[in-house]
Amino acid sequence: MSTPVLVLLLVFVVAPAMRWGFRGNEHGGWDEWGRRRRGGGPRTRDLEAALEERDGLIAALENRVAELENRLDFTERVLATRANGDALLVSDPRGASGTGAR
Repeated sequence: MSTPVLVLLLVFVVAPAMRWGFRGNEHGGWDEWGRRRRGGGPRTRDLEAALEERDGLIAALENRVAELENRLDFTERVLATRANGDALLVSDPRGASGTGAR
């Protein structure tokens, strides 16, 4: 490329792009362009709020499931202990527990 073409390219393309990009967030700049291009804005904030609400609901449901698992484990242990205790009482040949027939 010749020197005049490079100068024109620098003056009319590169310099305005750099000036626009370095203006900062209050005037737009690259961040604003990127947000608009990615679809940012009010809709994105609404979607993020909905996702946070859903995350909270999921966390609450996970806590409820964990609590129910603990209750089920406890109930299974109680029933297993009760079943083992009854089996011991029935299988005691001497009736030493006081509930067997003499």
